[in-house]
Amino acid sequence: MKKIIMFLLMLTSLVVIVGCKSEKQPQLSAPNDAFFTVTEDGFTYKLTNKQVYDQLKRQVGFNVLMDMVDKDLMKSTNKGNQSYWNSITEVQITADIEKEIFPNGKDDLTASEKEEAEEQFYEDMFLSYGFNQESEVRDYYHLKLAKRAYAYDILLTEYPSFTDTEYQNYYKGNYYPEYFAIVVSYETKNLVDAALAQWGVKIKGDKWVKLDETELTELEIVQAFINLYNTSNSYLTPDYPSTTLLLNEGTAYTIEDGKIVFDMDEIDTLHYTRAELIAYQAQLEKLLNDNLVAYGSGSNFYTKTIQAYNGGSLNTLVMKIQKVDAPTLESVKDTIREKLLDSKLTSSYITKQMIKLRASNNFTIYDDELETKYVSQVKGYELEHTTTKKLNGNVIAKTDAKEYSADDLFAEMSTIYGISLVAYRLEFLRFVFNSKFNKIYSMNKDLKEAQRILDEAQYNLIKQDIKDERNALERGDYEQYGYGADFGWENFIKATYGVNNEEELMQYHLYTKIKQAYSKELGAITSADSTLAQFYTDKMTATVEKYFKVKGMQFQIKVQDTDGNEDKEEYLHDLAKDFYEDVLEYLADVSNGFTGTDAELTTLYENSLKEIIRAYKKAPRFKAGTPQNSQAQDTPELYVFENIEISKYKTAGLQVEYVVATTFTNGKEAEEFDTVLKQIWNLDTDSKTPLVWSMNPEDGNYSYIQTDNIYRVYINLESTPLTEWATGKVIPTIADIIKYNNNDDTLSSKIKTAITTYYTPIYNELTGTNNTSYHSYSEMKELTVNFGHQYFTENDFDKYLQLNIEKFLNSLTYVE
Repeated sequence: MKKIIMFLLMLTSLVVIVGCKSEKQPQLSAPNDAFFTVTEDGFTYKLTNKQVYDQLKRQVGFNVLMDMVDKDLMKSTNKGNQSYWNSITEVQITADIEKEIFPNGKDDLTASEKEEAEEQFYEDMFLSYGFNQESEVRDYYHLKLAKRAYAYDILLTEYPSFTDTEYQNYYKGNYYPEYFAIVVSYETKNLVDAALAQWGVKIKGDKWVKLDETELTELEIVQAFINLYNTSNSYLTPDYPSTTLLLNEGTAYTIEDGKIVFDMDEIDTLHYTRAELIAYQAQLEKLLNDNLVAYGSGSNFYTKTIQAYNGGSLNTLVMKIQKVDAPTLESVKDTIREKLLDSKLTSSYITKQMIKLRASNNFTIYDDELETKYVSQVKGYELEHTTTKKLNGNVIAKTDAKEYSADDLFAEMSTIYGISLVAYRLEFLRFVFNSKFNKIYSMNKDLKEAQRILDEAQYNLIKQDIKDERNALERGDYEQYGYGADFGWENFIKATYGVNNEEELMQYHLYTKIKQAYSKELGAITSADSTLAQFYTDKMTATVEKYFKVKGMQFQIKVQDTDGNEDKEEYLHDLAKDFYEDVLEYLADVSNGFTGTDAELTTLYENSLKEIIRAYKKAPRFKAGTPQNSQAQDTPELYVFENIEISKYKTAGLQVEYVVATTFTNGKEAEEFDTVLKQIWNLDTDSKTPLVWSMNPEDGNYSYIQTDNIYRVYINLESTPLTEWATGKVIPTIADIIKYNNNDDTLSSKIKTAITTYYTPIYNELTGTNNTSYHSYSEMKELTVNFGHQYFTENDFDKYLQLNIEKFLNSLTYVE
């Protein structure tokens, strides 16, 4: 069975139905028994088994029947000495479910995160797909796996082998060499030169030489690459800055007979797949494959000059250690065969094989509506299904394995989808049959027709809509959608609205209009002193209290993820705070004594931040294997910019970014950032003077703006005040809102703007789908529902309503 989102709306689309009155319609044994009854305000809402059966059969009956049939066929069709059903293990089922719950795996998740994901999965299955028991979920995946296993075995017989071309095409497209290599990259060529110079090396022409221009030996070249790699990646060591070497002599490599020997089991960090190389820089694959030889196979094992990529922003040196050839075609032929088979094992293929299996088991359908749908599906696979004109009592379908009665189908549909149907139908019946809601047309048939019409205008609109639609059908307006004039009116409304006659169509239109009125009432102000009027006032006031609008630029300092290494994480965050303070002190210094205009001060701050970014890119990293501070380096002044230990931060792996001036309003950023922006706006709501947050704190304690792993140095450039429609007036009055709703032309444009700014968003939420459903479901939850069956319990129904209530409430902003 496909995953069907069970909204169970009355309106369906393009349902396949028979073109004449059905003759084969197996009946329930107790069609008139109550599926549920509810009494409210003197009105009794009742749905019979037949009403439930007819609607469920129309909407989900076909898929449910196919599942019932397929499940039994999987139990009666053998795979070796056991059935396909029994061939599927609980372990397989669990694994398939976990793929759904944890699409990205669960190894990196905490116990609580796993529990939350599982709970959410089963809750979603209950609400959206109708499965209210874990066993039903497992049954669904069990059947899916069994059908897949069956179709796979058929596939094996159809494809006992593949052609050499098919094998070769797959092989060429999926198997590539991999490489062990040292790859180091720098933002500029000058940084390459500086990095080499740290180790007493430079590139002259196509020669790697010492600073005195003595040519390096092969061992010295390899050692230089190791040194460059360690320096570029020292921040990745788990205990940085205590340790700085990723490649250690004695572990990653040894020196034997004047030659460096790498331990291939200890240098995973130097391993590159084709995909990784392409992600890094696509041209590196060609370089490693076509231009360089492996270390030990000749002198051309490294790039003798700097390789500039990305328009000169990526300057790279590469040493090829080893090429790992792709496995031979013969060695992976079995794996490729599995992949080729999997590519053909599509859902369409599985469906087609199940159609054939049903046919081989003499599948017969004794219900015209379901049979017509099945014939349509079968034709789509260029197959045929033998139909029957016979009626077989209350048997709705059968195979050689089993018969299925209307009662069987009813029980299965009700167990899975009955809860959501009851919720929908109960709401429908309440709105249509309860005079508290229905102010258009009474459902009391004891009244004369004229007495039943409560709102003649609305009633006439509905009647006219029905008449217009019927005329449109007869004119052929719907022919392009598959409904010609000869399709028939009753067939048309059954196909498009899911109703059996014009009386039910009238009820459908009533329900739609009544629900619209119900929604509108949830937001309608009846008087200036009403509870709802106060609600609007409170929420509009809260909106104003939360308001801010500012514009500013940022200097962001980003801390790398440490994979749970708490000591290193603490060190890096402390370092980020130091950097943050350094930036603030630098900005304080450059602006000290400034006497220019606000615009000039903005330019000064902008240029200063960009200077730090430029200096950061140009800064060399500390040598690996030395104390990680500027004083321990050969030329300390190269590692500092304007008293900022810029190389210390860069070597530690902190990333920086200048963010251009951006406009911020409340509720759009992380809470920590929002809080500061609001404080800044409160200081001066109408400012054009740049303000650096927390620069020169009076108590000497800096205030950091931190959101997760990002520290934000923020400079406010502009604050925009609230718009007033009159002096001191921001939110509209309730009296003005009432005038607005009555289309009063005397309201000024400023007041109308205030209304649409503050009132309209609240009104739209109150009258929207989620709040409407929240109130409707909350009201239904207070009712006592009596079920005349055992397919699910009152507790199950209560749980369904409660979960939906919580879902609707969580989607609301103003309603709490």
